Amino acid sequence: MSGRFTGMRHLKLKQHIMDRVTARVRAGLLDEPTWLKGMKRTPPLMPPPRARRGIPRIVLPTDRLYRMRAREAPEEASQPVFEAGEVRSATLLFAQRQLKLMEEEAISETEAYRRVEQEMEAMREDSLAQVKSMTMELQAFEEVDTVLFSEPEKAAQYAKWKQRVVDEPYQSWDYTQQISLDTWIVKQVLQWTWEQERYLRDPLFREELDLLRGCLFPEIAAQLEAERAAQDAEAMAQEDSSLDLAFEEEELRRLAKEDPTFDERVHQWYARFATFSSWVYEKPDFTKWGRSEQDTLDEWILTECLPARTIATQDEVTALAALKFTRYHLFPQLDPERADDKVTRQSPDDLEVRQMVAASMGVVPNKAQGLDGRTQESAPRVGSETRGEEGAAPSATPPDSNASSFAVFSSLFSSAPPSETDASTEGLSHEDRPYRSTPDLEGVRSIGDHEEQGKQAGEGSAPSTTVTAPLPQAEMDPETRRVMEEVRSIEAQEQAVWDGAMAEREWMKRQRAIEVLTEQRKLAEAEERRNLALDWALPHLTDEQKQKIPEDTDAWAKRHFNLGMKKRERVGKKGEVLQEED
Repeated sequence: MSGRFTGMRHLKLKQHIMDRVTARVRAGLLDEPTWLKGMKRTPPLMPPPRARRGIPRIVLPTDRLYRMRAREAPEEASQPVFEAGEVRSATLLFAQRQLKLMEEEAISETEAYRRVEQEMEAMREDSLAQVKSMTMELQAFEEVDTVLFSEPEKAAQYAKWKQRVVDEPYQSWDYTQQISLDTWIVKQVLQWTWEQERYLRDPLFREELDLLRGCLFPEIAAQLEAERAAQDAEAMAQEDSSLDLAFEEEELRRLAKEDPTFDERVHQWYARFATFSSWVYEKPDFTKWGRSEQDTLDEWILTECLPARTIATQDEVTALAALKFTRYHLFPQLDPERADDKVTRQSPDDLEVRQMVAASMGVVPNKAQGLDGRTQESAPRVGSETRGEEGAAPSATPPDSNASSFAVFSSLFSSAPPSETDASTEGLSHEDRPYRSTPDLEGVRSIGDHEEQGKQAGEGSAPSTTVTAPLPQAEMDPETRRVMEEVRSIEAQEQAVWDGAMAEREWMKRQRAIEVLTEQRKLAEAEERRNLALDWALPHLTDEQKQKIPEDTDAWAKRHFNLGMKKRERVGKKGEVLQEED
């Protein structure tokens, strides 16, 4: 058996290595390594504490009330329970108030629930009355500063907001900035808490807040009123244009029914347009066309695209302007002013084509024509747009070059005097003229007119000779009435769900904006703290120490800010600053 020593295997390897290295260091054979210092400073490993089995579940008295309230108001249960060290959950607050009443007054849960509901409803009504009374008070007094902002700090904030409204229009503000102004009004002017801010989910409270904002800042009210008027005018113009388009489509459909050749002429128009489009593709320069080709295209435009029956009644300059505009409108590649734009046009709209074909046939179903077939005097006239001054030559291109040729020139041709109209229809009435029938639209004559005529007839008045449309059937069977009521109820429910979803979306958008404002405020405070720390520390640092300032100065600034606060506390009356190690 060999007597060779094989090592002390009963010792741990880590401890064995540390003892050997320590012995060598003490003998002076080895410098103490850095890892040995760390190993010595590291405390011994302790086993983690074992978790107890069967930890009892602690149930608070408010848990059951909290779950009951959350089932009734799920939208409030998603709110954060704790925020900034205070409770921000309306559900938990309701349950706490309910439990407090139950303990103090020894009443049942149902009675406490009703009491808390009444208190919260009274608080809501008081808040709404506060906003209304403040709005009426501001409307009665002209000077807002003297009424509300007696404190210098609030007066300065109000002046700052007012100057900002004057410098920058309210419509151009970011949504976050608008919410910031509303938050200032709610907290500084109304002095509401977070529980009252939840009332802004209600459209009624938002309307009252808008009125209060308009009283505080009349400039905002004027700007919003002007924008609302512009939107209403635009909506009315769109509604008028849609109604005019419906009249035109109805007239064209009637024309297609009465004249079997109308659809055939439309197909012929498309075929000729395809032929001329191939010519334009081969020769985009109109000046390089042959004389016969130019005459063929112009003759087709005059006979098939413009009202040829009335084109002769206009002067030569106006006719040439209409011809030139229609040519460049249908084939923009021929326009020398737009040759470099590389514009392409496949074909005009079908409604525009039908309008042009109808006009070439002698029918002008334009938007200036009313229900009675007569042209309205207030119809827009192109003569005032193309002629400019009286006696001046008309412009070759009307102001709106994107509009259809028929839409641009229909009012001009329809506004010709009666003596210059076609001789074939001069002696005919409106009903006898071809393709001039009134559109058969339902609901043109109101039911109230029929009822008034019925009352007059019942009272013994002379019967009217005016031919009226048949009265609509007011009576309906019970099954149809029931179905209609069900449809209305379903539509009302869907509309209510949609309104609720939109209100919730608006509220979440507002909450996100408030979170952004809070984050911006925190960043501003950190920046201010960093600047204060730099202002305090830089005068006491050497150039070498200034170069060692890290790029990320947040932690460094926080440390020096705290040191600066301590130094200010230790500064004596003589202003001697105690030097401390950096």
